[in-house]
Amino acid sequence: MDDPGPGASYARAVRLSGLRPGRSRTLLATFQQFGRPGFPIFRSDDGGRTWHQQGNVPNTGEAAGVWLQPFLYELPRAFAGLPKGAVLCAGNSLDHFSGTSIVLYASTDHGLTWQFLSTVAKGGAPVPENGHTPVWEPFLLLHRDRLICYYSDQRDPEYGQKISHQACTDLRQWGPVVTDAVGTDYSQRPGMATVAQVRHSMWIMTHAAFGCPYLPGERFGGPVGEDGAGRCAEQVEGDVLAGVGAEDHHPAGVVVFDALGGVPELPVAVAGGGHLRAVLAVWAALSAS
Repeated sequence: MDDPGPGASYARAVRLSGLRPGRSRTLLATFQQFGRPGFPIFRSDDGGRTWHQQGNVPNTGEAAGVWLQPFLYELPRAFAGLPKGAVLCAGNSLDHFSGTSIVLYASTDHGLTWQFLSTVAKGGAPVPENGHTPVWEPFLLLHRDRLICYYSDQRDPEYGQKISHQACTDLRQWGPVVTDAVGTDYSQRPGMATVAQVRHSMWIMTHAAFGCPYLPGERFGGPVGEDGAGRCAEQVEGDVLAGVGAEDHHPAGVVVFDALGGVPELPVAVAGGGHLRAVLAVWAALSAS
């Protein structure tokens, strides 16, 4: 592909599983850029060796203003009227720097055309400083019967920034804001969350922790905020994850990290330096099944 020009960053990609399950070499990729509205969608059918542009989010001619922080997600099963394999794209529309809006689009033709679905969250002007009220950096996850959108949230006056999520069952009406991770004082800015399932009842979240060596005692709502289930791992001596207590909620009782920062079946690493660290948190979520 050609050089996208200055301002290209925040690249995201997804491997499409629905075309050839288990052996697909088809990938979609996108990134934010300045000077062109929306997010270009590139496709590769040879495992990433070659690429061609096949679409744009929103569709070419429909976008205006500045767009940041795209996230691509393939639905692992049919959901809310969309088939298995439909591709979702969440992003942050800044309009003309007047506000921030996390918006959701869908494609049912492997990224060729896109349909607007809904606005997840709206915030103030895109000023990444404490005291302002934007929203940033969406991350999508389908869990049980809900699509969850995690994002960085500066709207709470008690925190410079925190990680929040909202969930929906129809891709259009989003539920209340749930707090997932906060700092221990106003200046700290957890953000850029990612969430993944390790095994049936174990989930892992990573996030940046700007302005603090660690965020002790954070509490997470579990993958979907189920009655506050789950408790964050505690970190000691700056860089070593020490353990996580799930009290009665985890079928195994308590998960303990070893001295090398790992848990059974889950290697754990903490990367970072200075004031920006990637903090790994592991928690056990309530599971009815």
